[in-house]
Amino acid sequence: MKNPLANVQFKTSFRFLQTALFSTKGHVLIGGGTGFIGRNLKEFLLRKNYKVTAISRIKTGEKHIINWADLIIYGVPNDVTAVVNLSGEPIMVPFKGFGNNFKKKIWTSRVGSTALLTDIINSAKCKPYVFITITSTDIYPSDGEVHTEQFIPTDQMVDCNFFTRLGTDWEQASKYFPFRKVSIRTGTVLGHNGGYLKCLKYPTAIGLGAQIGDGCQQQPWIHICDLLNLILFSIENEEIIGILNGVSPQGVTNGEITTIYTHMLKKSPVMLNIPRMLLKTTFGEERTKLILEGRKVLPTRTLNCGFKFQYCEITDALKNLLGRNREHDLLIMISMSRNYSMTSKGRVLIGGGTGFVGKCLKQYLKDQNYDVTIISRKNNGFTKSDSVISWDQVKKNEIPLDTVAVINAAGEPILEPTRLWTSKFKKSVWDSRVLTNQCLVDAIDKMNTQKPKLFVSFSGVGIYPPNTDKCKPYTENYDVKEFDYLSKLAIGIEKSAIPKSDDVRSVIIRLGVVFGRQGGFISQLYPFFRFGFGICMGNGSQFLPWIHIDDVCRLVLFAIENNSVEGIVNGVAPEIVTHHYFAKSFVEVFGHSFVLKVPGFIFKLIFGTERAKMVLEGQAVEPTKLNNLNFSYKLPDIKTALCRVSQE
Repeated sequence: MKNPLANVQFKTSFRFLQTALFSTKGHVLIGGGTGFIGRNLKEFLLRKNYKVTAISRIKTGEKHIINWADLIIYGVPNDVTAVVNLSGEPIMVPFKGFGNNFKKKIWTSRVGSTALLTDIINSAKCKPYVFITITSTDIYPSDGEVHTEQFIPTDQMVDCNFFTRLGTDWEQASKYFPFRKVSIRTGTVLGHNGGYLKCLKYPTAIGLGAQIGDGCQQQPWIHICDLLNLILFSIENEEIIGILNGVSPQGVTNGEITTIYTHMLKKSPVMLNIPRMLLKTTFGEERTKLILEGRKVLPTRTLNCGFKFQYCEITDALKNLLGRNREHDLLIMISMSRNYSMTSKGRVLIGGGTGFVGKCLKQYLKDQNYDVTIISRKNNGFTKSDSVISWDQVKKNEIPLDTVAVINAAGEPILEPTRLWTSKFKKSVWDSRVLTNQCLVDAIDKMNTQKPKLFVSFSGVGIYPPNTDKCKPYTENYDVKEFDYLSKLAIGIEKSAIPKSDDVRSVIIRLGVVFGRQGGFISQLYPFFRFGFGICMGNGSQFLPWIHIDDVCRLVLFAIENNSVEGIVNGVAPEIVTHHYFAKSFVEVFGHSFVLKVPGFIFKLIFGTERAKMVLEGQAVEPTKLNNLNFSYKLPDIKTALCRVSQE
C-alpha cells in the first residue's frame, strides 16, 4: 500500500539539510488544522517560512492535509520539529443535548487526540522538540479572583465541574511527551473569519446584539493575530515551557465587548439582551452556566517571558477586525506568494459580477493575474480598486479593447422564496439572463478590431428532463427539447450566447447546483443545518447534479486558457448523488445528529408547483467533455466538497 504521507516524509538525516537548502525554519504538524484557528495558523506559519502539515478527520485530498487514520498507520513525518494540537469538537453547538455521549465526544476530540499524538510521537525515531496544546481558560473557577498561570485545580473542583476536569485532563494528556511541552490557555478568540465574532453575527442581525445575561461577567479574550504570534513565540523560544495564559492583558466584561462591537457595526442602539432562558433552551443548564459565569484571567507569565501583545485594548482589536475585509487579506496573501507576478494576463469582463458566482470569479481571476472589469446595474458595493462599467456603456459598444474573455454570470435568483412565481417574475428571470447575453454578444459583434477570444455563459442542467437511472446519465450530446419553463429558459440562454464571428470561441456551461457557504444552494439551507439536522427534500431519491464554486472558477479559467474548450460543457462534479445522500453527507461532515425529510408539498407552498419541481425532481448528469479534456477537479466528491464548505 502506498504511504499517503510520502510527500511529507523525509529521512532523519535530511532535517537540517532541508532547513539549509530550502530556507524553511522547520516542519509544524497541526492537529485540527482545518478549523478556524488551525486554518489561520497554517497560513501564518507558511508565510513565516515553515513547512506545515495539518491533520483532519476527513480525507480532503488537499495538499498538506492528512487524516488521523493515516497518521496512526504511518506515524509522524520524520522531519517534524513541532506539534500543535488544536483539535476539539465545538462545545457550543445550539440545540444539541449536553449528555454523556456528547461530553465523551468533546473529551475524546481534545484529550484523546492529545494522548494519541503523544503515543505516535513517542514511537517515532525522530521526535519533534516541542508539543503545544491549546486549551481553555474554562479551567479556572468563576470565583471573582484574578487567576494567573500558577493556578492548580483542586480535586474537589475537578470532580464537580466538567470543564475544569476537561482542561485538567487535556493538559495532562501530553505528560509523557519526552521533550518541551507548552499549554496555552486561551480565552475568547476574536477573528474576522470565525470564532466569537462569527457567533455574534446572527444574534446581532435580529436585534439580539447586546450583552449575554446582565453582561457583568468577565470575558478573557485574545485577538487571533496575538494567538498565532504566541504559538510561534512558543515554538521558537526554547526556554518557554509549561502553562501560558493566551489572553489579552486588558480585562473586560461581556457587556463591554458587545457594546463596543454593536457601536462599531453602527447598529441600532436599541439591542436586546440575550436572556438566560433563551440560552438555557439553546445550550442547556451546564453550558449556560459556563457562559454566564465569567473568569478574571491575566497573562502574567506570558508577559514575564517577554511576549508582546499587538492588541492589548479591546477597542483596537475590534477596530482592526471590523475594518478588515477578505479582499484586503487575499491581496496581502497574493503579494507574499513566491509565484506571484505583476504581469497581467489580460482583461476579463464579467457581467453579473456582484452575484455569488460573479464575485467568486472576480476574486479568483484577479488571483490568477487577470485584470477584471465588472458590469453592474449598481454603483455601490465596490472598492476603489474595482474596475466597473454599466450595462448602458456595454450597449454603446464600450467593451474595453484589451479584453481577452467575456463572461456572463448575470441572472435573477430563481429559487427566491420571497418572490412569487408570477409572469412578471418569470420575465425578470428571462431578461436577466437572455437579454444580457444578447447585449454582450451584440457588443462583441460590433467590435471591428481586438475582439475578445472567448465568450462564456452559464446555462443549467434543468435543460435535461428528470431521470431516475444513474447508469444512463445525460451527456453534452443529448438532443435537448423544450418541456417546461426551466428548459425553455436554458435553451433561450444557449441560443443567445453565440457570437457571429468565428474568431470568438463560445463556451456554454450547463451548471449544476453550486456549493459554497457564501451563496447559492448551501447558503439557503445553512440556517436549517445550524439547528443540528440535515434537510432532505421530498423523498430524497431525486438526483442532485452539483459542483463546488472553486471548481466553477477553475473551469472558467480552464476555458480561458485552453482553446480546445468550446461549445456545450456540463459543469457538474463527476460524482452522481441523490438529495438523500447529500443530506446524509452534510450531517456526517458537520457532525449533526439526523436528516429531516421535508415533504414535497412544503416546497410547493413556498415556491409554487413549477419551481418546486426544480428541487423535487433531478437529473443524473455526467461531465463527459471535461473528462475527455482531462480537466482536473479540485473537489470531485461530495464529502470533500462539503468539508471545504465547512471550512469557508
